[in-house]
This record gives sequence, C-alpha cells and structure tokens, in this order.
Amino acid sequence: MAFPRAHYYLAMSGAHYGAERFSFGLRLNGPGGVFGDRIAQQDLCDDITAAVSTWWQSQGTIGANSALDLVKLNVVGTDGKYVNGYTNQTELLGGVTSGVGSTHPPQVALVATLVTNAGRGLSGKGRIYLPSPTFSVGGSSGTISEADALTAATSVKGLLDAINTAADPVRVRVISGTRTGAESTVQRVEVGRVLDTMRSRRTSLLEVRQPAALAGAPFPD
Repeated sequence: MAFPRAHYYLAMSGAHYGAERFSFGLRLNGPGGVFGDRIAQQDLCDDITAAVSTWWQSQGTIGANSALDLVKLNVVGTDGKYVNGYTNQTELLGGVTSGVGSTHPPQVALVATLVTNAGRGLSGKGRIYLPSPTFSVGGSSGTISEADALTAATSVKGLLDAINTAADPVRVRVISGTRTGAESTVQRVEVGRVLDTMRSRRTSLLEVRQPAALAGAPFPD
C-alpha cells in the first residue's frame, strides 16, 4: 500500500439496531495537508462532527435504527497507518438520529458512489455504505424507485457539502493506495436502485429459534 501523500481519515460510527454497530469512512485532504498540531486537529474534528450531526438529524436517508455517536478524524501516512500516537475523536452522548423509520434488516445498506474527474483511474470512484436505508423496495422490481435513488443521492451530497464547508480548505477525496497511489476530489454522488448487504452489521443480534414439530412426531428412527 502506498498512498500518494498523508491525509485525513474520517470515521463515523454508532449504535445499530441496539446490539450492533455500524461504521463508514471518508478520506479528506487539502493543500499541504493542513494537519496542524493536536489541538488544531481536534478542533477540526469537532467542527466536522457538528456539521455531520446537524445533517444526520435532518436527513431522511438513514433511519432511526442507526444512531451516530462517534466521529473520529486522524492523519494517515503514505503507508496507510495512523501518523500520530493519539486519536482525535468527538463523542455524541446518547447518539443522534433522524427520527425516520426503516424496516430493512440490519445487514441491508444503501451504497453511495463518490465520483471524481479521474475517469476510470485509481482515484476515479469511491463508495460508502450507509446503514438503515429508509426507502421501500418495489414488490415486482426488487429495487428502490428512481425518485428515491435521486433523493438519496441529493441527501448524501448534502453530507459531503457539509463536511467540505466545515473542513475548508480540506475536501472529501477518493484516495487510492494501490501501486503508487492516486487522489482526486469528489465532484458528485451517485446512488443506484439496488440495495446492498454488509454482513458485518448483523453479528450480535440474539437469535432464539422457535420449534415446530412435524405432525405425528416423534417418529421411530
């Protein structure tokens, strides 16, 4: 792994259907990195957290089953490892939610594709998997509607806009560590109509099996 230069990694996580956890992240960078000292980095983390928290409570894409309660912002070196021996993070006690319901299982996710001007290059596209999608799936199509996909794309655009504004001059970027690495600034968001699956978001739910014996059981072996 060889990233082209040091950058920020922004991680957002929280409580998911009670027993589970969700997490997704974005990479950010700016002219010269704009890292500063520990205090400056924590201030930036706090500013981004405030912007993300405001968006989280007002949007309708992520349901109330997923409560954002932790935002972390750390500098990652060209080797893909944290540069500093400390962590910049902001906790949101009790978590924040949108108040919008979701009926999908916890492993179902909405995929947002982050598109740059790099075309098909290493930093052409990135992805984030958002928890608790609020959109219904059509009974005959098995997909969300075009209108809902557009609503979701516009909503996620609002998240990235909020982060860019709070972090200025730092911007959300797609940063690849493949081969010699590459990075490009995100220009737009795209959301498709097919919901995806993240099995790691359904590992802790308590499953209690209920029995139903066959008629005439027990049978002789």
